Amino acid sequence: MLNQIQTKHTAGRLVKTLLFVVAGVMALMPAHTPALAQDASPQLEWWQQQYQTRHSEVRLPRCFTTYTVRAVRGESVSDAAFDSLFMKSPRPHSGNSYQSPDGHFLIWYDLSGEHAVIPDDDNETGIPDWVEMIALAADSSRAFYMDSLGFADPVQSASPYNIYLRNLGFYGFTGIEQGELFSVVDSRFEWISGNDAENEAEGAARATVAHEIYHAVQHAYNSWEGPTGATAWLEMDAVTAENQVFPDVKEYLNFLGENSIFRLPGQSTPVAYDHATWLMYFTEAVAPDFLRHTWERISAQPDITMEEAIAGELAARGRDYDEAIVDLHLWHLASGAWSREGFGFKDAHRYPTSFKRAQRNTLPAEPFALASIAGNAGGYYAVVPQQEINGSLLAAFFGDSFQTGWGIIAYYQDGSVETHNPGPAADGSPRLFASDFSWSELEMLGVAVTN
Repeated sequence: MLNQIQTKHTAGRLVKTLLFVVAGVMALMPAHTPALAQDASPQLEWWQQQYQTRHSEVRLPRCFTTYTVRAVRGESVSDAAFDSLFMKSPRPHSGNSYQSPDGHFLIWYDLSGEHAVIPDDDNETGIPDWVEMIALAADSSRAFYMDSLGFADPVQSASPYNIYLRNLGFYGFTGIEQGELFSVVDSRFEWISGNDAENEAEGAARATVAHEIYHAVQHAYNSWEGPTGATAWLEMDAVTAENQVFPDVKEYLNFLGENSIFRLPGQSTPVAYDHATWLMYFTEAVAPDFLRHTWERISAQPDITMEEAIAGELAARGRDYDEAIVDLHLWHLASGAWSREGFGFKDAHRYPTSFKRAQRNTLPAEPFALASIAGNAGGYYAVVPQQEINGSLLAAFFGDSFQTGWGIIAYYQDGSVETHNPGPAADGSPRLFASDFSWSELEMLGVAVTN
């Protein structure tokens, strides 16, 4: 007798699903899910404590715009210390500033003291090379968002847009003063853990500038209000954008750890930086400007959720949201050691190997129930045969909600992959899938179940 398992959809509706896959009789059984350690970010007392902890071993939040957003949304209590940091631009006492070549940004910096930038001036312009690099990064980011992706001008309400270089000990943040946005970026980035840029500190700085300017882009569409103004969605989206502007840096790889979808697929999305690849899927699998169209839908309907906006944009392109989510999780399953050239994410080979609730190397004699899955999450399962298996694959999926889905990824012996999205099953009727390939052709098989 097959056991039922319960999963929960994002809306809170309980659904039941069951999956078994056979050759003769075979089923997927989840192994015990270990408790995964999650990085704990300290609750910092703003500016002074940020200085004190910047060299500690504790992982700091990457972007402190979350505090500004929470204040705008009325989710945090404002006080003098908070206002002095996030609601008032930190103009340097020195008054040094440099206008970007395109004229849209004003970079404020110090040459001495706690907040001093790197003073090198190899091109002898009288402006530190670091400051010129920040200015070019800002111009490049704005141009990419507008010209390549089609976004509205993020600095149209404040020209030039002010960027302050301060010794933060973390990446940066975007604040708001009397309705005008400004951004603050670390002045040196001496503490970073590494990235792909030739100059790692400069790479982190460029990515951060793109990230913070994108927060201004988001603000132009929803004023950081409504369901899509939740900080986790904003951060996931900004990480996706920075990687589009500066794909040579890949600073975001530092934030795909044990809390990522790859390692913890059963955790509900959104989760700030760790789940950035959830949104990256749409820019890589559908279209680079997909999120710009999504934000236009949000601007027209401020009360819709991110999922609803994405579903609407997919529908306009003739695609189904639930099917796309299954495909999204197959992309995440195919990561690390399970990645194959030509399929999935561009950086799939550099991502953590996906965690499987169960990975079998033989065919069990009877089916086993799947473990529970949270709403807007998934569960991954695998069969890696260690001996020859005769026959083809037959799989069946049971569920009582059309919002629950499943997908199969077959890894062939020749290195190629093939995916199948058999569709949902509901009301106790199974969704069957019979393969046209045999087990002997396969190196391994993966299954993603989504809710």
